[in-house]
Amino acid sequence: MAGHGLKSVAPRRRVDLPPVNDSADSIASPTANPASAPPRHAYHGFDTRELVLAWCLWLIGVWGVLLWTIGWTGPAFRWMAFAVMVGFMGLWPAARLSQEMRRGASARGARRVILLDWFCMNLVFQAVLWPMSLAARWEVTQTLWVMAAVAAWSLLTGLLIAWGRSFDTGGKRLTAMLMCVGLVLIEPVAYYAVAIVMKRGWLMIPPMRLSPVQTWWALTGPPSTFIARPWSDYVIGVGVAAVVGWAVLAVLMPRQRVG
Repeated sequence: MAGHGLKSVAPRRRVDLPPVNDSADSIASPTANPASAPPRHAYHGFDTRELVLAWCLWLIGVWGVLLWTIGWTGPAFRWMAFAVMVGFMGLWPAARLSQEMRRGASARGARRVILLDWFCMNLVFQAVLWPMSLAARWEVTQTLWVMAAVAAWSLLTGLLIAWGRSFDTGGKRLTAMLMCVGLVLIEPVAYYAVAIVMKRGWLMIPPMRLSPVQTWWALTGPPSTFIARPWSDYVIGVGVAAVVGWAVLAVLMPRQRVG
């Protein structure tokens, strides 16, 4: 019967979907396009933030030890200045020169890391320098020259670090480290040997122009004995040499890559 017959069902229209390409090339990833990839650090391991944290701990630890052993006296400020010198010209080069660079990292990127280290470490040093200058009753001029001396010699040290890190060889790194140590010790050791041989006192020894030891000692003394020159001339000379050296390094090694 027509009333009990089966209803005719119209066939459904099939919608053809585009084929799904699940290959690895079609999956968007942040590293698929080198231009959109996040920048990698030039070094393996710690970066500038961790270095600055270690620098803060070094300054706080040394300052605490000096206050506990010496107190708020003149020698404490001088010893603090020499602790800063050890950190800038000994610990910082040792940390960076012993750190492996990433394969394919450019020497320009490595130089930027060293300059960023230098800027951040000097910025943190301000938090120690100005309270120390108030406790030592330094004049503003004396404080500024101490700050300039630290900045100049640390910039020259950073130049040696950047030069050593431009090569992925242990010999270059060792040479740069020895140069950083020699920058501090060669003149004092040589002058001390001359004083012993010629039986002269330290007052008869000419001023040290390359090593920061004598300049930092003179600049961090009591305000009553502070004299800007000739120490300011040595600070300016080292600063100019460091800036020129950085410019030469940028020209000679613009885009060298490791590996």
